[in-house]
Amino acid sequence: MRACLGFLVILVLAMILDPAIAGQLATRCQQPRDEGHCGHNVVRYYFNTHTGVCESFLYGGCGGNENNFPHYIDCDVACSYSKVGLPLGLSKGKLGLESYLFLAYGIVKQFIISVLTAFTFHGRRRRRRRRRRRRRRRRRRRRRRRRRRSQLPYQVSYRFT
Repeated sequence: MRACLGFLVILVLAMILDPAIAGQLATRCQQPRDEGHCGHNVVRYYFNTHTGVCESFLYGGCGGNENNFPHYIDCDVACSYSKVGLPLGLSKGKLGLESYLFLAYGIVKQFIISVLTAFTFHGRRRRRRRRRRRRRRRRRRRRRRRRRRSQLPYQVSYRFT
């Protein structure tokens, strides 16, 4: 029960402290696609407000606007809140719950992605540490075996004549 309560506290704190919820990133995602004015043709991603999905486009390399992401996952994470497409409080439903539920889904999705990203990075670091420890243990075992062999009072021979 305490773990569940702790998770809820972390979730509420993430909702309060996350700047994307305050609407700072929503304006970025609502901008139209802008290819820029140079001719480099780099594949980038932008959030399409009509379809509600991140799509690829050819970016010129200079100019453009903020709705320009190098990777699909960056676009999806940054614009997951604005997928509702409706202002808060306005919805197709009678009670106005659809937009709130979808926003809550976006918040939970963003929180889970950020937590998994942190644990994945930390997991790699842990695996590296484990490998180093295993190597050290193997080296120590080899050294001990060599010392024991050199300290034997007589030479052990396995040859039979």
